[in-house]
Amino acid sequence: MPTVRFRSRGESGNIFFVMSLVAEALNDEERTGQLWKEIKQGSYDEAIEKIRRHVNLIDLDGLY
Repeated sequence: MPTVRFRSRGESGNIFFVMSLVAEALNDEERTGQLWKEIKQGSYDEAIEKIRRHVNLIDLDGLY
């Protein structure tokens, strides 16, 4: 499972930014597209939880 590091504070915590890092780590357009469909339907916290099913997501700010 790939590891993605992000900072939840500031613009790097923006879900679009996080997903760009996830897409790069996964390197699989189909998988990334499916994940994007899943996370658009919920809250930020739910999106982070769903993303963690696909990558080892590490918040360097320690909030998530």
